[in-house]
Amino acid sequence: MNDERHIPCGACGVDQPQLVSFPLVPDQAKAVTPGWEEIRVVRCMQCGFYYVDPMPLWNHDVIENV
Repeated sequence: MNDERHIPCGACGVDQPQLVSFPLVPDQAKAVTPGWEEIRVVRCMQCGFYYVDPMPLWNHDVIENV
């Protein structure tokens, strides 16, 4: 099953994301990432680490078929 979830900063654990941009999503990724329109690139206001939020999660079957 495909899933996505909000996560705090992977570097410092603080949950203070600041929107930076919207990622370019290739068509192959769109096919396996429901809700890709909601994915954002954010920057942690505490430490400056950049990450994707919400984080898309894929199961093994989906990854094998891409």
